[in-house]
Amino acid sequence: MKITFLVDNNTTIDQYYLAEPALSVLVEDGKSRILLDTGYSDAFLVNAQKLGIDLCELDWLVLSHGHFDHTWGLPPLIRHYTEERIRGRKVTPPTILAHPVALEDKISPELGGIGSFFNKETLERFFPVELSREPKWLTERILYLGEIPEQLPFEKAKLKNKRPTGDGTQIPDDLIDDTSLALMTDKGLVLLTGCAHRGVCSTLARAMELTGEKRVVDVLGGFHLLDASKKRLSETVRFLKKAGVTKMSPCHCVDQAAKCALASEFPLREIGSGSSIEWE
Repeated sequence: MKITFLVDNNTTIDQYYLAEPALSVLVEDGKSRILLDTGYSDAFLVNAQKLGIDLCELDWLVLSHGHFDHTWGLPPLIRHYTEERIRGRKVTPPTILAHPVALEDKISPELGGIGSFFNKETLERFFPVELSREPKWLTERILYLGEIPEQLPFEKAKLKNKRPTGDGTQIPDDLIDDTSLALMTDKGLVLLTGCAHRGVCSTLARAMELTGEKRVVDVLGGFHLLDASKKRLSETVRFLKKAGVTKMSPCHCVDQAAKCALASEFPLREIGSGSSIEWE
């Protein structure tokens, strides 16, 4: 099994790929290919081309949640598929899998709309779309976690954004659409997160519950530890240590203070656009 970070906030030394405050990750398991998120722009496409990766051959496109830094790469991907068809290539688009709330609007008091450009009906003009709160095995070794249950108390954050309801009113956006992928390797569980708005510890607990796997090989992706309190950081480290995590690979929405707190207990892998990791 192999994952490749097509775009992240950073690049690593002497790796001349594009970076942006966003995330897109390709997961390859045998012949199965799953794209987690599309970043903010076409940067993930540009980097994929530099890496020699063909994104016209995908089985699934999983949206970890509906924020713009994970979904606004969809229009460039649609254009890419259209242009390939114009050139005479047969393109079979992947099935988009997401929580039902992921394609609803999200409203920031400062920025306005920060959600997906597409609702389900519009997106279905370009892709098969499957919306699910329930977990789903995408391959024998890759699990879409679906809706993450109630968060651990120390991971709850203030809700500043809104989302609309069916009657036109707005409610606080609790980011119930946030989800992740669990990857099963020979050595144990690998958790791949988008932003882990529901909490990286809560998400890991759900992955361990659903898979029954107690060995945690690695936790990769965004943990949404930005300006986190010392208490939250210490509780996060304590939980992950108790869970038996052996390695951490934080990126995207993890600040330096959080990385230092994690590095005090775990070996950290440096991640950036173009980084690849493989497991048996």
